[in-house]
Amino acid sequence: MKKETFSAKTLLSLFKRKKVTDLPEIKEALGTQSTMTAFRKLKQLCYFTSYSHRGKYYTIEDIAAFNNKGLWSFRSKRFSKYGTLMETSRGFINISEIGYSARELEEELEVRVQETLLHLHKNEKIFREKMSGVYIYVSSDPTIRERQLLLRRQIESIPVDGLSIKTISHELKAAIVLFYT
Repeated sequence: MKKETFSAKTLLSLFKRKKVTDLPEIKEALGTQSTMTAFRKLKQLCYFTSYSHRGKYYTIEDIAAFNNKGLWSFRSKRFSKYGTLMETSRGFINISEIGYSARELEEELEVRVQETLLHLHKNEKIFREKMSGVYIYVSSDPTIRERQLLLRRQIESIPVDGLSIKTISHELKAAIVLFYT
């Protein structure tokens, strides 16, 4: 039986020490120049790529302490259970009750999303509608999209005096549920 030349245990030690690292450090730790070898070993450890920094950084499932939204950050490097910024943006939009404006999603993810949203929209992965002069990005699924737009329109018709859109969203959802049950 052939002895394993590059061990995933070496990478595990690297991640336990550093938490987050990049591809050159991974290759150096493994003692290889092969990108494919590095990714084969990463795959054994269930890795995540950062959605910030153009996916330059990596961490593993055992290290990432994702919050209830599936996000984790370490020293300005941001990770998501969804994966890339494209996948994370789409995932957040699909599960949102009222969709997102670019600014709202940027606040949530703490990175710029404008180009990502435009790309997703052009490729029909998400839908957008202009409301009050701002594009609101919603699911491409017609059923989800209609529910998101309905709730967003209802929220925007409520006069707001110091309430956040999130607070109104939860209160409106509760009212709609009570009304229809």
